[in-house]
Amino acid sequence: MTLFFAETYNFNLSGPGAIYWLLLIFSLVLIVRYGVRYLLFRKRLHDIKGRNVVVPEYVAPPKMPPAFFGVIIDNRSSGQDLPATILSLELQGYLELGYDESKKDFRIQPTTKDAAALEHEHERFVLEIVTKTQGLWAGELRENSVNVMNEFTFLVQRDLQRAGYYFFLKNIDSMNYAMFYGFVIARAVMRGLIKPWNWPGLLLSLFLPAFGVAWLVVSVVFHNRLGIYTNRTAKWEEVWPEVAGYYNYLRVVEAEKRSYELADIASFEVREHDPYLAAALLQKQWYRVFTGSVEIGAGGNEYHTM
Repeated sequence: MTLFFAETYNFNLSGPGAIYWLLLIFSLVLIVRYGVRYLLFRKRLHDIKGRNVVVPEYVAPPKMPPAFFGVIIDNRSSGQDLPATILSLELQGYLELGYDESKKDFRIQPTTKDAAALEHEHERFVLEIVTKTQGLWAGELRENSVNVMNEFTFLVQRDLQRAGYYFFLKNIDSMNYAMFYGFVIARAVMRGLIKPWNWPGLLLSLFLPAFGVAWLVVSVVFHNRLGIYTNRTAKWEEVWPEVAGYYNYLRVVEAEKRSYELADIASFEVREHDPYLAAALLQKQWYRVFTGSVEIGAGGNEYHTM
């Protein structure tokens, strides 16, 4: 095919010119490939929403922590679920949040409430981080956000599998987060290597490292947007109408109201819906307070219910 076009349009397939023509052709193949996959993905989501009528909800789904809600609403276990969990633990009386005017930062303090009642491992993990240091500044959490976030998101996914909403790996309970992510990355790399349509791109990446970096970034954003959708179970679809109904209520009613009220976040008072607003990225102030970063691939409307 390439030879046909070269002869027809007098392309130069020797020397540096050949690399640039291959770069152009493979880039177009990637655009078509990712575009088709994305459109098919959007259609599957549309079908799910079509057969599951959204049920209006004005309170959070029972026994569903905000981290679960955040993942189910956008199929992405990510940064916003950490501040959402901190806010939830504050509302439940396990943590106390306070703003220090002199430091211009938030202080997270443990209370004396017994953690035995906490059902989920990711919640106990957050509480343990604060408890073992007898208090933590948000700035300290931001400085260590990469390590904390890696373990936290792994624990959220493990809790989600235990609760039956997703299935990731059969032996996930025997893994730590390094083993889990190492296995996931290795599996993705191996699957990529055995697919012939990836070989031209790998070859081009050796000659043009900038292309390899761009390809990697596009792949990360693409897979972050699609998230863990393919790992969902039947229970995910069963709970979707109520989750979507509550999300719509938050988006339409609570998000704008709380955004206005939290214009000065230092004078905060955590309220009922705040953890779920934070988990759904509808209250972004807390995300910046505790992570100080922007999540790659976040903010898409793939999973939005309306």
